[in-house]
Formats: sequence, C-alpha cells, structure tokens
Amino acid sequence: MVREAVFRSEDVPAADRFEYWRELMFAPVDMNSDHAGDFQASMRLLELGSVYVSPQTFQSMRFHRTPRLIRQSDPELFHISLVTRGRRGIVQRGQEAAYGPGDLCVLDSSRPFDCLAVSGRRPAEAIGVAVPRGILVSAGNAVNKLIGHPISGREGFGALLAQFLTGITTDTGAFRSADGPG
Repeated sequence: MVREAVFRSEDVPAADRFEYWRELMFAPVDMNSDHAGDFQASMRLLELGSVYVSPQTFQSMRFHRTPRLIRQSDPELFHISLVTRGRRGIVQRGQEAAYGPGDLCVLDSSRPFDCLAVSGRRPAEAIGVAVPRGILVSAGNAVNKLIGHPISGREGFGALLAQFLTGITTDTGAFRSADGPG
C-alpha cells in the first residue's frame, strides 16, 4: 500500500493558509497571490520509496526560488508537473515556456526559477512528482535538457508518464511504497 497523506487549506485558519501551502512546496520558495488572505488549496501526498507524487489543486499564485533560498536549503530534486487544469508560465536557466492542460514541465530545485500558476474560475490542478537527483544521475543531462521545454502528455514518453501519474493518483491500492525507488 502506498503511504498517503492529505493536506487541505480549510483545515487551518484562513490567515494561516498561504503560509501552510508554502511549507508544503517541494523546496523553499518565495510566494505571492491575490488570494493569500484566504488561500484555497489541497494536496494528496503519495510516497513511493524516495519519490513523492502529489495531486494538488490551488488558486492562482506566483512562486520563485532564489539563489539565497537554494543556499539555505536544497533538497536536490527534479520536480515534474503534469498540468491538468489552468496554465503555467515558467522561467528557469534562461528558458521561458508556457504550459497548459496536458503538458509536463520540469523544475530543478538547485537552480533559480520563477513560476506563475493561473487558475481562472476554478482552481488550477496538477500532479507533481518530486524525484531525488541521485536517482536520475545517469539521466541528468537528458533531464536538464527538458527544463524550460514543455513536454506533451498526449504523445510519446510524455503520454506514458501522464497515464502513469493519472493512474497512480486514481488507484493507489494497485501500488505499494516498495514499488518506487529506494
């Protein structure tokens, strides 16, 4: 069985919700939102060994990782997101890209980035995957080439990954924590 935890902004006082969400991010970030006073968000955190999968919903926000934050704390992760509702604009390593539903994006916690997540009338939705850099050592250069370039979740390898992420978040009973990397 996959270990699972659920976090909902409504479980904490309205004034504390935005800070609560900041603490749930995959790496320390600076954040702002027009909705900070009563931020609405939820996340399920699924543990597959040392990899974490997190389907989430949230209101529009901007978050960025600065060199100062990286020096203070770097979990050395690649974070892959499948955007399922809303839009994202991301700048990292001099690459600027726009992402919409069905697109996968890759962030590197060891490098500064700026991300704008726009929700519209309904909350934005995404499925995030936090993967320790050490697991992808042999694929490091290939992963680095994906940063700043949208990957279609509708064809090729992106479709396989999108299907896997959607499947695991829909039916966690089919997986065990040991099914993930150590």
